Amino acid sequence: MVRRGVVRGVRAVLEGQIIEVESDLVIVADGAHSRLAHQIGFYNEDPDLVFYGARGYFEGIREMTDMIEFFYFDMFAPSGYTWIFPMSKTKGNVGVFITEGALQRSGMVLNDLFDWWRDNTKFGNIRLGEARLLGEIKGWRLPATWAVRENYSHGVMVAGDAGNMIEAAFGGGQDLAMLAGQAAAETAIEALKQKDYSAEALAPYKQKLLERQTPIYNGYNAARKFLFTNTPDLDRFIDRFAEEAASRDLGFDEALGRFLRG
Repeated sequence: MVRRGVVRGVRAVLEGQIIEVESDLVIVADGAHSRLAHQIGFYNEDPDLVFYGARGYFEGIREMTDMIEFFYFDMFAPSGYTWIFPMSKTKGNVGVFITEGALQRSGMVLNDLFDWWRDNTKFGNIRLGEARLLGEIKGWRLPATWAVRENYSHGVMVAGDAGNMIEAAFGGGQDLAMLAGQAAAETAIEALKQKDYSAEALAPYKQKLLERQTPIYNGYNAARKFLFTNTPDLDRFIDRFAEEAASRDLGFDEALGRFLRG
């Protein structure tokens, strides 16, 4: 609920009834489709920074190893990838990750991309040519941003997917959301002590995020420049990154950080 430019609580539906909960301070963390973020102007609608991800569980996948697989190809470039997370020798979590803009240009919906990859690419045909879907494909909106945006105002702070805290290269966001939750809690404690919930009193929230999230964003934004430019650059990125990770026996985040630092 917003009154005279100040967030004063939330309106929700409980057991079929509309209820209003008054509050001096609201932390908005209701996900990627946040109505509250939309209402207060923090909703990201940039088609190049809003992704859609979908996954399905498939049985009968051919030639799969115990390695996680990512496939980038021209139809998605410069905008996304297909993944396979192995669960057994023949079963895996298969998914697609694509920007809203690229999905619109493709003329397809998310579910179509699985069939397109199978029918139009070499590795897609090898992996899914004889596979069958177990259950159904499920998808979600993943709003990203290049850096910390405005995410607080009078009486409110926004965190996680509601605050567009997906990184814009691979679509991760758990670490960024947890950092935001920590920063929001610290800021809320101080606001409660001072009984001041103005935008000025909540401004430290943004500063905390700048300090804690910016190094993560910088790394992934640098990766995006390689991944979302053209296929030759992408090929070089993948080859060099794979060499870096293999030669030093590093985890993904550490290998990525070292690679991007040269």
